[in-house]
Formats: sequence, C-alpha cells, structure tokens
Amino acid sequence: MCGRFAFYSPHEAVIRLFGVAAAPEIEPRWNIAPTQFVATVREAGGPREVAMLYWASCRRGRRRRRSGRA
Repeated sequence: MCGRFAFYSPHEAVIRLFGVAAAPEIEPRWNIAPTQFVATVREAGGPREVAMLYWASCRRGRRRRRSGRA
C-alpha cells in the first residue's frame, strides 16, 4: 500500500516555516496520494521556492540493476 498524507497549513505558515519569499495559495488537501501534484519546497542553486511537483510511485523491483548477463 502506498503512503498518503495531508497538507492543510495556512499560506503565511508555509512562508514563515520554510523561509520562502512567496508561495502560491494552496487549498487544504486531506488525502494526497501518488499520481497527484504536491506542493514541494526546493532549493536548486538559488533561494528556496514552493513548486507543484508530480508525485510518482515506483513499484518494487522496477529499479533493478542490470547484472551484465545476456
């Protein structure tokens, strides 16, 4: 079974808690699951930002290393 979580923080709390300059207004969601877009705080070589990213779930065994055998 995949994990699920909730996001219900007020806009001002997100800005203060994560130290971002701005954040989009995000509706409270009580059942966020894989295959949905999720508000994410990221810092990629610049200031922190809130971005909506796609949460993908990989099934076990899909990321097997190639053994080199034919």
